[in-house]
Amino acid sequence: MTNLWRPDFAQTSGPLFERVLGALVGDIQKGILPPGTRLPPQRELALATGISLGTVTRAYAEAERRGLVHAHVGRGSYVADGGAPVLATSDGPIDLCHNIPPNGPARAEIRRLAQALSSQSAFAELLDYTPVFGLDAHRAAMADWLIQHAGMENAHARSAILSGGTQQAMALAHGAVARPGDVVLCENLTFYGMRALADFAGYRLYGVKMDEQGLCPEALDRAARKTEARVIYVLPTLQNPTARIMGASRRAAIVEVARRHDLWIIEDDVYGYFGKSHPGYVPLSVLAPERSFYLGGLSKILAPGLRVGFVVPPTGGRHNDLIARQLRATTYTANGLGAAVVAHAIRSGLADQIAENVLTEARERLMLAKEMLGAAVEISAVDSALHVWAPLSELAAERVAGRTLRHGVEVTPPGSANVGEGPSGLRLCLGGAQSRDQLRHALQIVADALGQGDERIASSIV
Repeated sequence: MTNLWRPDFAQTSGPLFERVLGALVGDIQKGILPPGTRLPPQRELALATGISLGTVTRAYAEAERRGLVHAHVGRGSYVADGGAPVLATSDGPIDLCHNIPPNGPARAEIRRLAQALSSQSAFAELLDYTPVFGLDAHRAAMADWLIQHAGMENAHARSAILSGGTQQAMALAHGAVARPGDVVLCENLTFYGMRALADFAGYRLYGVKMDEQGLCPEALDRAARKTEARVIYVLPTLQNPTARIMGASRRAAIVEVARRHDLWIIEDDVYGYFGKSHPGYVPLSVLAPERSFYLGGLSKILAPGLRVGFVVPPTGGRHNDLIARQLRATTYTANGLGAAVVAHAIRSGLADQIAENVLTEARERLMLAKEMLGAAVEISAVDSALHVWAPLSELAAERVAGRTLRHGVEVTPPGSANVGEGPSGLRLCLGGAQSRDQLRHALQIVADALGQGDERIASSIV
């Protein structure tokens, strides 16, 4: 039967894959797609509608998981007999998609911390507006954290500006040195949040080649000459999505290129705590404080829902006014209550205690991933990380993502990190599973999915 079906989701809202899935469910229920109807091939539907292949794959996979569709290798996907949707019997797929810390070590402590704060006489002040960069006491606590864990000089650390999470810090830093239409250099596999920011703000991302240590200085030099860009966004430590780490000489080489081309460096070090044991770890912002914006927060350690991050601008203070104007125009002031929780955790030593517990749990989960997935994932240069990278061809990655979702495991959509031509693969996040036993179950599903068909692991060095 026909394979000309096209989803009608123009009047709906929400994540795109859910809108495609909703259109499919609706057309099956209305009889527009009777049992036995062959659906369009995923790549064909993606091209015809302008939707990414990953979005279509995810919608088809969820439809099959619910029993709406049957997929036959080499023949396509068909509407199942008696096409009423089968509701999921669990709380949803196991989350290997979101890069969050295991929540066990922090949950009880954060609850007690919030209760302790509410009993303090100064609690009411936290409900008022704060200074635009945050209360001095909260900024000082964050500075102490950076001095202890990122090796920053005292004066530099104390210029930290509080933000509503690292994503907002990223927007503030770019807004200080880039304008709509400007080219922003980045790794050719980069954090999806940077892609979202560039799309919203009108920046033109230009992907720069990577190797086993991340960004290549020679490729950066060529890209800077070709594009005449003034800004680079980079993740030197446990790069997202590949978890690669720059060594000391690589970091020095990147700084040298940035100085040669007068590039502003926007350094995302949100995973720095997990990578600080690496012998080459030193923030680019420590090596080149005059041209670096240092971004981070404690969301990967305490709780992502606190939404407390920071940006340390280049020395000299010339960007502070632009950052202040952005804050006043978007959030008006910093989040005093969330910042108070983080500051009290740092001052009391609780942040260090939770961080070490998270580090230990992340270490166990990383060992489990290496044990179960073996050569299918790149070996991290440190023994503790929240995500691993499985290099695969684009088509193989899409197939594996679809297979895992059909069996109740959600992984990061394969195309979410690509900028221009470059490598492909799957990021597997290890913190979202509720327990190690659940993670083991999920990783077994991933291992089985990787072992099906005739896919070949792509080269991990690109």
